[in-house]
Amino acid sequence: MFEIAGSAIIWIALVASASAEVLHDPMRPYKHKTPVEQSFGGKGFALSAIVYSAERRVAVVNGQPVSENERVGGALVRQINRGHVVLEVDGEILKLELHSAKGTK
Repeated sequence: MFEIAGSAIIWIALVASASAEVLHDPMRPYKHKTPVEQSFGGKGFALSAIVYSAERRVAVVNGQPVSENERVGGALVRQINRGHVVLEVDGEILKLELHSAKGTK
């Protein structure tokens, strides 16, 4: 009796998991890309978003919203542009590109 009940439960679980679909987060843009961490001088930086307008420039670096001339993770935010952010890290310039695996000096 217990073997039949156990088998039925396993069968139901397998059928339910096979028909389950991954749901899209309605608050995330449809073609959202996960930020890529870029390392420089042993420090990692991940650029995940940029808000760029005539009145306001804000970037999200390492999960923290920052504006120009603010610091994040030991770096100074020099410029915020439409597709990239320029950081100064230990006197060196690092360009973080939005959704790119490249960090350039």
